[in-house]
Amino acid sequence: MAEDPGAIREAIEETREEMADTIQALGQKADVKARAGEKVADLKATAGEAAHKLDQKIPEQARPALDALAPKAQAGAAKMRQNPKAAAAAGGALGLLLLIRRRRRRRAS
Repeated sequence: MAEDPGAIREAIEETREEMADTIQALGQKADVKARAGEKVADLKATAGEAAHKLDQKIPEQARPALDALAPKAQAGAAKMRQNPKAAAAAGGALGLLLLIRRRRRRRAS
C-alpha cells in the first residue's frame, strides 16, 4: 500500500522534532560543567540555610568566643586554598593519628 506523500512528510517532520528533543536532552545530560554548576548552587543555598539556622541556635554567651575565632578560621581556610596538597596531607595525617589512637584504646580495653 502506498501512503500519501503528505502523510509521509508529516511523519518525517514528527520524527525530526522527536529527534531534536532527544538530542537536546542528551546535550543537557552531557553538559557536565552546567550540571556541576547547578549542583554547586544548590549546595550553596543549602549551606546558607543551615548556617542561618545554626546561627539562630547559638546562645548569646557563646557569640564573643565565636566572633574571636572567625578571623582565625577564615585565615586557615585561605591558607588551605593556597596550598590544598598540604591541607590534604595534614588532614590525612590527622586521620591516621586518630585511627591509631582508636586502635590502641580498643586493644587496651
